[in-house]
Amino acid sequence: MEQSTIKTLDAGLTEALRADAAKTTEPARPRREMNLPGLGDTTRAPRRIAGGFAGLSEDLDRRMRDWRNMLRVLDQQRPQLEAAEIQYDAAYETLAKIVPQAQETGKALKAMIATTKAGDISEDLAGQFSKNLKALEELEAVAENLTTTMLHLRSSWEQYARSIIKAQKMRDVVGGDSA
Repeated sequence: MEQSTIKTLDAGLTEALRADAAKTTEPARPRREMNLPGLGDTTRAPRRIAGGFAGLSEDLDRRMRDWRNMLRVLDQQRPQLEAAEIQYDAAYETLAKIVPQAQETGKALKAMIATTKAGDISEDLAGQFSKNLKALEELEAVAENLTTTMLHLRSSWEQYARSIIKAQKMRDVVGGDSA
């Protein structure tokens, strides 16, 4: 950049800052168009920087910490969510195995009851009741586990979704500032 252009920029900036300082009682105005030589197109510059350069630096530092913290939260929640999904899938696989067993013992019990009603008491009805009961108890345990796993998955998803929504709002704020 040429020396004269730098002096022109410096003089323009100094004049603008002095004019702003002289108008401290005046409310902040909306952004105005400012043609800065050597920088190409017309840029939108704020009339005042709230808190000055130190305030801007503190605001940027705070936002950077917020973004870093959001990234950490998402990095912590993602493995929990994935683990909950794996547990949920495993619980459904167990359910898929136990349901046919429970149905099979139930059908066998029903058939034994029918033959016993017809007068044939040669089969072990008490043993079949025990097998069916055992299968139903296993089914109940799987259902309880599946319910607990589903609630854990739901909680993990809700936490993750809230974090994603918060991150999106942070993103929208940044996008809104540049518009």
